[in-house]
Amino acid sequence: MKYFLVLLVVLGIAGCNEEQATIKNVNTPLIAPSPPPEILCTTKIISDPPGARIEIDNDFKGDAPLEIQWYGARYQSEPNGRIFFTEEHEVKALPIYGGHFVQGKFFWSRHAGRPDEIPKTIFFDMRLGPSPKQYDVDITNK
Repeated sequence: MKYFLVLLVVLGIAGCNEEQATIKNVNTPLIAPSPPPEILCTTKIISDPPGARIEIDNDFKGDAPLEIQWYGARYQSEPNGRIFFTEEHEVKALPIYGGHFVQGKFFWSRHAGRPDEIPKTIFFDMRLGPSPKQYDVDITNK
């Protein structure tokens, strides 16, 4: 009789495991959302005065004015035709004349949560320098 009870308990446990396994193995395939198709975009980079050395992601690309191509994507949440960056990029303009300053722009992708639209033109005014006065901006409520 003992063996019969042990056998029932073992069969009952095995039956539960098998039943749980069949529940987990549902025959519906998991479909990951497909990424948006990539679109090749062109951006013109200009500087005033012309001739600033342009780097993108720390890689020299040429002297302004020049055109750069990179990939972007349209997202379903933005149906108005705008094209956004799919990767982060840092664009720097290095001065070629004394008294001018390094300029930079950073573009975010969707991975950062807030994608930037790919611009048609990027402009660098090489005479813009750092702010002469420091401002203390405190946004906390006291």
